Amino acid sequence: PATVDLALLRQAAPDIVRLSERAVSPKGEEASVRKVLEAALRAHDRERRREGTHLARDMRGRLDALERLRREMKRIAAAMGPVLRERLEKRLVKILGKNAPEPDRLVQEVAVALDKSDVAEEMTRLEAHLQAFRALLRDAQPVGKRIEFLLQEILREVNTTGSKANHLPLTQCVLEAKAELEKLREQAANVE
Repeated sequence: PATVDLALLRQAAPDIVRLSERAVSPKGEEASVRKVLEAALRAHDRERRREGTHLARDMRGRLDALERLRREMKRIAAAMGPVLRERLEKRLVKILGKNAPEPDRLVQEVAVALDKSDVAEEMTRLEAHLQAFRALLRDAQPVGKRIEFLLQEILREVNTTGSKANHLPLTQCVLEAKAELEKLREQAANVE
């Protein structure tokens, strides 16, 4: 592309090109800058609200998944008594053979094993933390730090449940819950 020298063009055709300078008022400039800045801030705020709406929707879906998993863990834990009893009986018979303990002693051992694997308290606290998380999503104030704290508490309850889990289906629920928690943690990194 060819370049045009405006000074040369002005000499050749003075009526076509006319150079002029306009006096600019600092107050007019300030008003223009203020107007553009306010428009940019409004657009930024709209975008943040749009993103926040999508983040909240995604987080609510993940909380729904965690709540389903919590109910499933609670159901599995409640049904663990007969499973633990059968497992313990088989193990004792395999190890001790004919010297297996009396049924009353077996019941005591099952009771001890059930007590060690009881996750009722963890499920109660997990339910409370999930409800608190939902309440934070309705809050108009910045909630990022409080969400981070709740995620730590939720993870603590899920981990404790996992350490007490003595049953594969319960362990699988714990692993699914941890996967959902990791996704929630990633989303929470975008929340103020």
